[in-house]
Amino acid sequence: PVPRGYLGLGFGTVCALVAARNSAWRSFLMAKPVPYVTLAVIAACYGFGAYFPDDVLPYLGISATAALLIGSLWLNKDSPVSRILGWKPISALGRLTYGLYLIHVLVINVVTVAMMKLDLPMSWPVVFCISYAGAVAAAFALHIVLEQPLIAVGRKIAGRVAGRTSRMATAPAQP
Repeated sequence: PVPRGYLGLGFGTVCALVAARNSAWRSFLMAKPVPYVTLAVIAACYGFGAYFPDDVLPYLGISATAALLIGSLWLNKDSPVSRILGWKPISALGRLTYGLYLIHVLVINVVTVAMMKLDLPMSWPVVFCISYAGAVAAAFALHIVLEQPLIAVGRKIAGRVAGRTSRMATAPAQP
């Protein structure tokens, strides 16, 4: 089976390539209702996935529809949905997505075990809310402690490599 992430990347790539070459597709993506419809479909797919977690179809639906949403937002930077997603608290959460991706399962497991040990009633909305808050806090800590310092190191290395490459490109050829 093909991992869902690759299908999502594939949907996004196809959407971008078709939009670059086809004005009708670009016009479709620029239509005002597209961001709202895609958000509704994504929400419905998440809801369906919550009730049928082993079914791959909701996640494929999210991948395909997210590609349409991203394309639509890219072409409609002034749309209300773009402005909402550009709001500082939402943008800050967006910068934490990699850390959230890395840590969310661990946080869910910790919350679930802690709730069982404390004999607290478990329902998925409660586990979700506590886990989400914990994952955001953990991702923020990862962002400050690991991501930012390592990004700075990467930029220094890239700057040195770029400097060497440009010096090599401008150096006179040796006979």
